[in-house]
Amino acid sequence: MAKTVKTRPESFCFIDVESYSDVDVDYGAVNYFASAKAGIHCICYKIDDGDTRRIWLGGKIKPLPKELLAHKGYFVAHNWFFEWCAFRRFYPTTRLAEIEPWLCTAAIARRYHIAGSRAALDEVAIRCGAGSTKLHEGKRLIATYSYPRKDTGEFIPVPDADKQAWLDYCAHDVVSIHFCSEEQKKPNTSRHNSG
Repeated sequence: MAKTVKTRPESFCFIDVESYSDVDVDYGAVNYFASAKAGIHCICYKIDDGDTRRIWLGGKIKPLPKELLAHKGYFVAHNWFFEWCAFRRFYPTTRLAEIEPWLCTAAIARRYHIAGSRAALDEVAIRCGAGSTKLHEGKRLIATYSYPRKDTGEFIPVPDADKQAWLDYCAHDVVSIHFCSEEQKKPNTSRHNSG
């Protein structure tokens, strides 16, 4: 008779990073974060079905919350490699800088033919049934604060009103990542197209 092994339910931390660099992200996340001028504006996350937590870093390396550092389950992001590169650069001694605990909603969406190979989070969320999900404010924030000014090479400081807008944008992405992840865990449905 086979012995039944009890396992604890898996725990998931859904996470998003908003950042800046003088290296265009098209050159890859490793190069983007390797720049001496790279930094993290903010991090938002939620563990399982808990509340979404918001952390404003403003380019400083500050201590991360204990619950995030102590998380023993999976970290889930959309295009996980970007977030992993951020943590590898700025928090290299944490579990967030290890490869093994990461899952990617973009890769899972590709695997199940939910969306194309370079599908953005909002596209995957829509395909998973969320309706329109992306906050359009993000394009303005990224254009204004994620790249240096062309005339001076300096970054524009983020005013308080836009700090809140960044946190809202980042938190909204975490909610979308959570939604996509939960939908992707469901058994074979019409969106899991094998063709």
